[in-house]
Amino acid sequence: MNQICPFILKLLVIPTFLLSPCVHASVLTDSIRQLPFTENWESGSFLTNGWSFPYMQGNWTISSSQGDPLPTAIFTGTPSQTNYIYALQSPWLDAQSFTCDKIYLDFDLKLDCINPTNNELFRVFLDVDTNSFSYLTVSNSGNIGWNHHRILMTPAKKKLFRLRFVASGLNAGNISGWMIDNIAVTRECKPAKQLTANVTGNCTGSHCIVGLTWQSPVCQSEGIMDFIYDDGTYELGWYINTGFVDWLGNKFPVSPDLSGILQSFDVYFYGSLPNGPDQLSIDVFDLDGNLLGSSPPFIPPYNDWLTVYVENVPFTGPFYGMVKWNNVSSVTNSFGYDQNGPYAWSNLAFIYDGIQFTPMAVIASCCWGTFMIRAHAAYPDISRPTGGDTTVLQGYNIYRKESGLAFIKLNTNPVQDTTYTDTVTCSATYYTSAVYNTCESFGTDTITAGCWGVGVPGAGLEEQVVIFPNPAADWLQITSKDIIEEIKISDLPGNRQMVLPNIHAINCRVNVSSMSNGMYLLIINSEKEQVVRKILIFH
Repeated sequence: MNQICPFILKLLVIPTFLLSPCVHASVLTDSIRQLPFTENWESGSFLTNGWSFPYMQGNWTISSSQGDPLPTAIFTGTPSQTNYIYALQSPWLDAQSFTCDKIYLDFDLKLDCINPTNNELFRVFLDVDTNSFSYLTVSNSGNIGWNHHRILMTPAKKKLFRLRFVASGLNAGNISGWMIDNIAVTRECKPAKQLTANVTGNCTGSHCIVGLTWQSPVCQSEGIMDFIYDDGTYELGWYINTGFVDWLGNKFPVSPDLSGILQSFDVYFYGSLPNGPDQLSIDVFDLDGNLLGSSPPFIPPYNDWLTVYVENVPFTGPFYGMVKWNNVSSVTNSFGYDQNGPYAWSNLAFIYDGIQFTPMAVIASCCWGTFMIRAHAAYPDISRPTGGDTTVLQGYNIYRKESGLAFIKLNTNPVQDTTYTDTVTCSATYYTSAVYNTCESFGTDTITAGCWGVGVPGAGLEEQVVIFPNPAADWLQITSKDIIEEIKISDLPGNRQMVLPNIHAINCRVNVSSMSNGMYLLIINSEKEQVVRKILIFH
């Protein structure tokens, strides 16, 4: 097949400061900042909040004439720089006490482009211990208006970490400037879950009694499963020719009864020719070809391993971990291929063309082997209550909304138990949140209860479905007692925004990170009925 080619090894070097952050032993106590950490550049100085430049400052400056709103940090294209790399580096940030929380990076990015060469890059790195993780790469393919980015930084949990925003390229004169504004590093504390209601009484008695019950928040343990089928060395490599969309990777032959949550993949690439601006990604499929989850885009490394994170992708039984080449316009580095390891003859290496998975041993009969891709997953069934370290679970808040009114908080002080009794005239909608000494979580999925029972009259399936969280920023987790066949999302006028067909599962995780803020209709078709819920997307 003409879309795959082997590649020959040639060593290329990347500056070490991009990949090798300092160890934490060198961090001074007074240079550590606590979360939340925000930066809007209003001070007009990089020194105010401890920003630094590990190599040289180069063209980094603060502009008082641009911003979202004014001012902004900007890497300008003048004076002209060639073969340049300049990094804007944050102070060390402290997430050591956040055992269960998610750590998010938010920022706004803009590019004023002069010549769209794709050779000028803006990259975002996370430094943790002696590791560096690449989360975003954007090239100068044209003007980019102010875009908001939100990144879940899984490796930062329970760590000291720092950020680097790196401008690099062949000729800075091709851009007017990269602008970065409204930087925020925040934590999202763990919510309560599975809110249910029990109703007694009737409208003829002028009120109903609603008994609410929910479950305490839990966090996953640090139990990790590693799936490694290569011997650590490569004898060959493959890449996809320009102009094709294809996937290369391994089938992970785990036990059919094994379940877990995929956290990351390690992939090995070796360099031959200078990399172009094209980005690859990792997709996870079940054996029926259903997409389970994807990674952010990344540029293949030179002669090195790269850890690529995925956002908590659930799996049960064997799955495919595949690197995707998406119609690339230039040569990429070669994906390492182990031909003499213990699994080289096990037919674990596959190519996927978007229709079917074919063993590489069939495509390239000369070259049995396994790709150098390793998966790491967390045990989903080992958990403990939140409340360790400095974060203390203090209780819960209960919110109620009656017809035509806004949500109000019913309790003055946090409720200590996981139950609450309320009296309502006829019907009301509820949700609960978890309250900590440092934050309040998002709410549970809402539930409507009244004299006629729980849910919306006539909905049927609604009582069988749990949707969390709502509002949602990045993901919706949908669980049903009946098998879900299809999920649709539309705006309120009925314009279709997303369709997920052929699900055939009782659990489904939907990525809504690319959807605009607003109210939508979530339509769930099960093997028995259909249910429609309103969901709020809020990034």
